[in-house]
Amino acid sequence: MHRLWILALVALPSLALAGTSETLPVYDFTYGAGQFEAPVAIACGADSFVFVADELAWTVHVFTASGVPVRVFPVGAKPAGIAVADDGTVWVACAESCFVRAFTWAGAPIRTLRTPAHRDSVGCFEYPRAVACPADGGVYVSCDWRDRILRFTPTGTFVNELGTVPGFSNTGAFYSVPQLAVFPDGSLFFGVPNDGVVHHWSQDGAELPTFTGHVPASPFGATVDALSGRAWVTAWQMLILYSAAGALVATLAQEPGRWESPGQLAADGNGHLHVITSSGIARFSTSGSTPARSTSWGAIKSRYR
Repeated sequence: MHRLWILALVALPSLALAGTSETLPVYDFTYGAGQFEAPVAIACGADSFVFVADELAWTVHVFTASGVPVRVFPVGAKPAGIAVADDGTVWVACAESCFVRAFTWAGAPIRTLRTPAHRDSVGCFEYPRAVACPADGGVYVSCDWRDRILRFTPTGTFVNELGTVPGFSNTGAFYSVPQLAVFPDGSLFFGVPNDGVVHHWSQDGAELPTFTGHVPASPFGATVDALSGRAWVTAWQMLILYSAAGALVATLAQEPGRWESPGQLAADGNGHLHVITSSGIARFSTSGSTPARSTSWGAIKSRYR
């Protein structure tokens, strides 16, 4: 059954971007605390707060680790990816608007990163989908239209690209990377749905041994648990856990009626894993040898389900 949506054009309120003449349009529906329009990306801060990007409401929701709503702030465009740096800076990738924007923990805009839209130019990005923050500062940005992952300083200075080593074929290899994760040593961990490979790359652009033991059909979400050093991947209807060395530890199939269709995920560093599902956020305990769902929180508005 198809639904017909009628949208009214209204004058949107705006939020000034510090240090520039730019303003952020505030596109927001009226919903109850803890409700989403369409949660698309998730990240955890060093203090275990959980940040969820809502692509239809153009907002970021902030929750405690137990799912208690703290605040909602606008990002000015449709978000696709989110990451939180150790200093509390929240980085949001807005793919369709071709920029990456930084905010304070409280949601005040700091700066916007844009590059010239030249697909073949080193250091330029188009359609930035995922972001990640290494411990030594800066931000990684995955670029769909150039099949690359770029690294910038916190102020937006280009550092280097991953995926340009000699002999590397970029056709489809880094296309549409949904989520990036960073190990404590600064190396990157991510899945590419198109090629069914879980990648591991060093900061300087060298490909490291591929994770083994299970090759998911379409690896999607990726995160690293700073507490244990273990890595997590979501794939079609399952969670996959790897050791820090890349060996398969466990797989966990979805539980219909409890949690289904896992998407992006984030470890909070205190023994919990938060996963976007088709019905909200599922929280898992990661303290044991295998993950166990402990609770679920948040809700997706019924009109979008």
